[in-house]
Amino acid sequence: MDGSVIASWAGALVSLAGVVVSVWWPWRNRPQADWTLLKHSTDPDIPLSATVPGLAGWLACRGEKEPDFICGIYNSGDGAAYDVEVEGNGCTAYFLQITDDGTNTKYLTPSKIAQVKSTDELLLLGFRSNDADVIAVRLIWTKQPTRLRRRVSLTYAIEGSIPEQPRYPVPEKRGHYPTMLRWCFEHSRLGLWLHGKSRRWAWRTLDAPRTDHPDDREAPRR
Repeated sequence: MDGSVIASWAGALVSLAGVVVSVWWPWRNRPQADWTLLKHSTDPDIPLSATVPGLAGWLACRGEKEPDFICGIYNSGDGAAYDVEVEGNGCTAYFLQITDDGTNTKYLTPSKIAQVKSTDELLLLGFRSNDADVIAVRLIWTKQPTRLRRRVSLTYAIEGSIPEQPRYPVPEKRGHYPTMLRWCFEHSRLGLWLHGKSRRWAWRTLDAPRTDHPDDREAPRR
């Protein structure tokens, strides 16, 4: 084989490798969220709610008991997390947001946190379930870029031992959404006309999902 051909192929391979590295390296080092959990602790004679100013009075107003654990959750990664939610294992856990405008102090318990930036802190309250030997919390969030709707999660043990967890977030089961092409077709004049004529087609963007109720079932034949 001619040396010039070999040189051409070698140059092409080097160029291809450069393109691959230039694309892969920024993706590999893209900013991502990570979490650090710090449990609040006090003297046994002091209520745990005393570690958060005003929390004891707020719990009393709501008629709730003293939490079994309080955690400060810090985004120790270099990127933001979106639509953050928490699930408790062996406990009931929820976020607590405290805002003070100088006049009033507000206590909020959102089911999701829209965005948690790097170094931001979340306050988590947990209440042990009856006879629970292991207590853990699972943080679930959306990775960047959010338009891809990639939900991931990590589980952290509060009390007891849980199976060893992976180093990186675990992908959640992805939901299947109708495509924009399907939406445009079903909302076009033709699609709306066909929708009025026939219901055999699964009109996902026009009809609500069907749920089976006992009243909708056919009565058994005698």
